[in-house]
Amino acid sequence: MKYSDFQASEFFSFFNLVTSSSEQFSSELKKVSLKTGGFQEHIDIYVYMTGNRDIVKAELYLDREWIGNVDSINPFGADLSKSFLQYFLPTQKDSEFKKHLVHYLYNLRGKKQVIIPLHQAFREFEESIPAIIPYLEVYRNNKKKMQRNKQNYILTMENITQNLKKRLLIRIRL
Repeated sequence: MKYSDFQASEFFSFFNLVTSSSEQFSSELKKVSLKTGGFQEHIDIYVYMTGNRDIVKAELYLDREWIGNVDSINPFGADLSKSFLQYFLPTQKDSEFKKHLVHYLYNLRGKKQVIIPLHQAFREFEESIPAIIPYLEVYRNNKKKMQRNKQNYILTMENITQNLKKRLLIRIRL
């Protein structure tokens, strides 16, 4: 995945991403820090690329107090998270996992948020794909960490403390 393709992507333009800084670690690794158009104080995105501008890792950091918890989920945070996963997770070999994680994360709501399902199928939708539930629990801040190791990527979702701030980290190594 090329950095130029990322810059031309709908994800990049929809969230109005701008480069805030960059750091050259070596001739073969550069870190680009990005900010969204809105809620910049709560969101950090880092993309790591090779000298050939191939993306090898992407990280999304979200302030825990902003995205919510088991009681109330911020829909913008869920939308950004699902879009990040949709863009960076490879599709080829694990498409069912990706499809369900993106779908359920986008539809994630807190216990105190009122949801009126139009169809019976949506009432207990999470239980239909048990492999997804632990990742949703990390997002809700009910679980510390989940990691999925596949041949073409490693997905990590983890609740961390960074500079005295509680945050959710979503990391994808390609």
